[in-house]
Amino acid sequence: MNKWSLLFLLFLSGSCLASDVIYLNCDGIVTDSAFNKKVKNVKNDFLINKNEKYIQQIITGMTEEQTEDLRHSYVETATQYVTKNGFLSINRHTLEYSIKGVMGMNINGVCRVLKPAI
Repeated sequence: MNKWSLLFLLFLSGSCLASDVIYLNCDGIVTDSAFNKKVKNVKNDFLINKNEKYIQQIITGMTEEQTEDLRHSYVETATQYVTKNGFLSINRHTLEYSIKGVMGMNINGVCRVLKPAI
């Protein structure tokens, strides 16, 4: 096997490993469900680790270890990634997301894939 074939195979195996991690950049709207009123626009970033089956919210300027409490296990259905605690759901086809917040605050919006496709 020549060195180009070896490099190509190495590249393919690296690409396959990278596809286990998906980075989503999302725009959402916070709504107060008690008053059915828009509160503000927000941006959320999520890391979906398909190998270890968790979704983690990413906060700019903080390391993955610092945001480990924002990591939630998920189940995968035909159309959704849903955290086991029901906190977050992401539609696998439309990339719409929904977060059930505290005190009646909910976030709904749409994501873009910044790393390998879902």
